[in-house]
Amino acid sequence: MDSALSSVRAALVAVVFLITAAAVSAHEGHHHASPSPSPSGAPSASPVGSGAVTASSVPPSTTAPAPSASPSPAPFHLDVREALLSHLHNKIVHFPLGLGLAAAIILLVTPRWPQYEPAGRALLVAAAVFAVAAYFTGDAQMPPFHGTPLAGIAERHEQLGTATAITLCVGAALTWVRGAKRWLWLYALLLIVLLSLTGFLGGVLAHTEF
Repeated sequence: MDSALSSVRAALVAVVFLITAAAVSAHEGHHHASPSPSPSGAPSASPVGSGAVTASSVPPSTTAPAPSASPSPAPFHLDVREALLSHLHNKIVHFPLGLGLAAAIILLVTPRWPQYEPAGRALLVAAAVFAVAAYFTGDAQMPPFHGTPLAGIAERHEQLGTATAITLCVGAALTWVRGAKRWLWLYALLLIVLLSLTGFLGGVLAHTEF
């Protein structure tokens, strides 16, 4: 323990030293980059006949005007209705994914802790309801993918989403069947696979430009 604390202290000291050295080096570079004034404190004069023009000899009328400040951007106005209703499938689909995965995990542990079975059933019912809503909203967002390179992926995503919604509804019913409870762990594994594949393809569609 002491050796570990010593190593941590040494690393912190090294980091502080590097940061300090970098700051000093940057300060010195900035100091040397600034022009040094002439010893007399007066601006240096150009040699007579050299043709050089000093800044003081330029008439004020020929100096370039100062650039005007750029106008500040208009403040962003949030349309709550538009934000809620646009791409509705992308918002609803998170519920069946999250609730379905939670239900599957609970079903996997119910053989050991059967008292959690009602919670798994409730999560499955909620996930099934949201999955039906996600199906209809997703079908409404399919037309923009027609004729694009993502059309095939969109079709597979729709097929997997339909299969997932049906599986959620069937699972919610199976939790009430006494004879099917011994196989719920197998159903939970199938549900995890379907949810994962559907969510993966949905992420590809949502985050790929075409």
